[in-house]
Amino acid sequence: MRERIVNMYVLFILGIYPFLMNNGFIDISKTKSDIFLIATGCTFAICVLLSFLKKDWRWICQKKNWLIYMLIVTIGISTLLSFQPEYALTGEAGRYQGALVCWAYCLAALCILNFGKMKNHYIDVMILAGTIVSFIAILNFYEVDILGTLYRIKVDQRHAYISTIGNINIFAAYLSVVVPAAVTKAIMEKDRWKKYVWYVCLIFLFGGMIASSCDSVYITLGTLFVFLPFGCLHDYEKRKKLSEILVVFGATIFTSSFVNKLLVYPLEYVDGMNRHFADTNLACGIFVICVVVDCVVSLTRYKLCRVDKTTWK
Repeated sequence: MRERIVNMYVLFILGIYPFLMNNGFIDISKTKSDIFLIATGCTFAICVLLSFLKKDWRWICQKKNWLIYMLIVTIGISTLLSFQPEYALTGEAGRYQGALVCWAYCLAALCILNFGKMKNHYIDVMILAGTIVSFIAILNFYEVDILGTLYRIKVDQRHAYISTIGNINIFAAYLSVVVPAAVTKAIMEKDRWKKYVWYVCLIFLFGGMIASSCDSVYITLGTLFVFLPFGCLHDYEKRKKLSEILVVFGATIFTSSFVNKLLVYPLEYVDGMNRHFADTNLACGIFVICVVVDCVVSLTRYKLCRVDKTTWK
């Protein structure tokens, strides 16, 4: 029963929580914090209650929990020694991410670590939810507010509030988790049609990265297209899928640049990737380079068809 409760909690956080809002972006930080605190508190309380009914307290003293206990104590000490403990506790003077939210992370970690079990559909739910969030972000970027979340945001500040996650920095941080998971899922996928589904998801995820106009996404791109290829060199299929993902990324950049030029979208408030790839000629050149790389990878299979594949590892 505890495993089922934790399973429901993880699915809620990954698949439903990103879309929950109240009063648009005005109260999004407080709303997200309150929902996370309530959901995590209820999950932990139910797990403790079930442990009490089953008289199972061995998990409390396990060594894998000690680091979390130390973190809880450290957060408590730093809160008490802060200049304004009441604000440090609730975080109301900042972005509603005080000690309570940090403690909630620790309680969630205790529940997942002791009662949870990794399931494949966790990643699927996270990627699909991230795809929808990215689609909403792309619409918001072009001031298509289907959810009515921007009605109290000034026009010259709307570029900083897209998606249903929060401002562009939080949204970019969210994508830095979802995009690598989606790329890895596409590379490891054996089924041909499911692979295309993940490619479609990547189109919107890459589009969301571009719409975020946040320079931090370059770190994610560097991880994907600089370091990840070293893990795919030993296998032709993985190399081929990664080159196809590179083409998807190049096509997304070119499409974004073309749409911006076609709509004559005002870019005076836009920075990051969208400004850097605003030139249609540059975006077209990147797309052509990606296609050439994919063709080269494809030709290696025919060139090496008479040679043991281990020579290419």
